[in-house]
Amino acid sequence: MTDSVEELRRQVGEPFVEVEVDCERGRPAQVLLDASQDASLLVVGSRGAGRWGRLALGSTSTEIVHHAHLPVVVVPREPSIPPA
Repeated sequence: MTDSVEELRRQVGEPFVEVEVDCERGRPAQVLLDASQDASLLVVGSRGAGRWGRLALGSTSTEIVHHAHLPVVVVPREPSIPPA
């Protein structure tokens, strides 16, 4: 996981953003909501798996959007690029 964070940091570039990697047990949506108690913004990804694909949020993103007490940004996954 640390390698993924470092790769994203290289892609984003400046300004440098401090990233803390933390692993908690529990339901993902509740863990994220609990961790965001003192935050100003919560940013989550969306896999959009299922019948509706990219048109629907994943279950964790949906729960967070409906229950968060702060602004939430949902970042969709990159579209799949079909092979040439």
